[in-house]
Amino acid sequence: MLTKLDIEQYFLAEKWGGLVAICIGIIAIVSAIICYFIIKNNWSNGFIIPLVIIGLLQIVVGFNVYNRSDNDRKNNVYAYDLRPEKLRNEELPRMEKVAKSFTRLKYVQLALIAISIFIILCLNDNSKRSFWVGLAMGLLIQATATFLFDTVAEKRGKEYLEKLREF
Repeated sequence: MLTKLDIEQYFLAEKWGGLVAICIGIIAIVSAIICYFIIKNNWSNGFIIPLVIIGLLQIVVGFNVYNRSDNDRKNNVYAYDLRPEKLRNEELPRMEKVAKSFTRLKYVQLALIAISIFIILCLNDNSKRSFWVGLAMGLLIQATATFLFDTVAEKRGKEYLEKLREF
């Protein structure tokens, strides 16, 4: 059975998740900057591209989730007492959509992980292609980190969604 505490806990965890995503993105970008200024070779030139691009996405998505969570928490706790139909008509469909998007994201992330591993294995012996190996390594790290992060968020979302459905 859904309680106000469940709503509070879900959105507080979502807010912390947004903060973690921001931190992961910042770490990725700082790592890319260090590689750019210290390592300076073809491998690092490829490595920094996915770190920066996906790192920026992690920061933007994390900031949006972090920013929106408190308002969503307050609105849904309020709706629990005064407008329960809002949870059924708005929050439930929103969470079902979120659950579907996690499934699609995980397929994309798994495909990126597989492609990265394939590139690393196929091109690792060729020093002329070290740029592509570096790019694949950066993509592998970022896709894996994002996959793990989204797996935790998806689990949390599914638990909340089940309670919404019971409500």
